Amino acid sequence: QMIVDTGAEGILFSPTNIRELGIDTSGGSTEYHRGVGGTTEAVGLVVDMLRLGPIVVRNVKVSADTGQKGMVGKEGASGLLGQAFFSGWRFTIDNRNQRLRFFH
Repeated sequence: QMIVDTGAEGILFSPTNIRELGIDTSGGSTEYHRGVGGTTEAVGLVVDMLRLGPIVVRNVKVSADTGQKGMVGKEGASGLLGQAFFSGWRFTIDNRNQRLRFFH
């Protein structure tokens, strides 16, 4: 489960996302992200591929919340999907139906 935030720059996986996807964070570097909810400690790394339906991005930098500091790290929290994923794609936001509609 991810929060779609077209105004955010990056991609932040929650501890739940990391566990469910089986992502190995051991080779990453510590980083800190500041937002409206405060500061979040994370591990920065590059994933080979990230897919949302038919949309695929390759070799994309993500941040993995360590759960050590910050609001995203709470168990069951959602990650955040930002412009690092959406950049280069054309889409509209359908608020009424809670959908992103991608087009060519």
